[in-house]
Amino acid sequence: EALADALRGNASLVHLDLASNELRQRGAEALIGALHENRTLRHLDLAENRVGFKVAEALAELHKVNEEVEVLLEYEAEASEATVHGVSDADDGGIRAPVRCKALASDLRSGAMLSALKLARNELNAEGIQVLADALSINSSVSSLCLEGAELGDAGIQVLSEALKMNHSIRILNLRDNLIGDPGIKALAGALKRNSSIRLLKLEINEIGDEGIKALALALKSNRALKTLFLGNNEIGDEGIKALAEALQENTSVNTLGIRGKNILRISSAAAPLYLVHNELGDDAIKALAEALKVNRSVSQLYLGDHDIGDEGIKALEALKDEKLRQGHRLVLEY
Repeated sequence: EALADALRGNASLVHLDLASNELRQRGAEALIGALHENRTLRHLDLAENRVGFKVAEALAELHKVNEEVEVLLEYEAEASEATVHGVSDADDGGIRAPVRCKALASDLRSGAMLSALKLARNELNAEGIQVLADALSINSSVSSLCLEGAELGDAGIQVLSEALKMNHSIRILNLRDNLIGDPGIKALAGALKRNSSIRLLKLEINEIGDEGIKALALALKSNRALKTLFLGNNEIGDEGIKALAEALQENTSVNTLGIRGKNILRISSAAAPLYLVHNELGDDAIKALAEALKVNRSVSQLYLGDHDIGDEGIKALEALKDEKLRQGHRLVLEY
């Protein structure tokens, strides 16, 4: 609050970074209130502070009178808030959820500079996801969107995918544990053909099978933005992995592959990892990956610890190792 008072009379400061502190709603609202009078500050970073939802509403009011300043904050809705559930929880002393959902969407459209939006374990219904998707399609500030455990299902992902075709700011997208099957992943794959901003995509603990992975693999052939892909705990078999292996012959962003544990495929990289943990695989999948890596020039590490690899798989890996030596490319290979 003392800093807010100082900001009202300050005419020189243009950038103020208060990210990762212990600001709460009262302090954040005081700072934003000061910006109604201050006309020199251009950037205020409040990310990674638990400032609450009402601060986003205060930002919407601020942008009505001060359009020059950019304020970044992170909004996290706990499941208990029921902020996006499509039913009223008023009987429990809560707030009618669709109203809160629409208020958040209004902020996303109005210019309130939310940088990270976390709605994990909030069960979005059809109305909630449609409202948010419509807002995200024109929002340019949210760079991290977490919808883990929101029970979107295929229908919800299809709606979100349409927004992702138009959104150019989201870089991190967490869709873990959302009952996503092949129809949903096909819609998402269609979005990835057009989206050029998403760098990290988390799809673990869903119901994605070979047909969905084939569609995703096709998208990876043209998508050059995605760097990190998590696909663990799905229903991916050899046919899906073969399709991904084929895509890797054209995609050059992945540089490390790791396959660990029985029936586990893990493709990983410090810079650009692809994770495929806990999926049913066999030697055919290992052979397909080995063939793809003979062509791929970006993968430098392959880890196969504790994986039941048969004779055919071992032969394929030995041939890969020999080919990389012949090419003069360094490949760290452990199995």
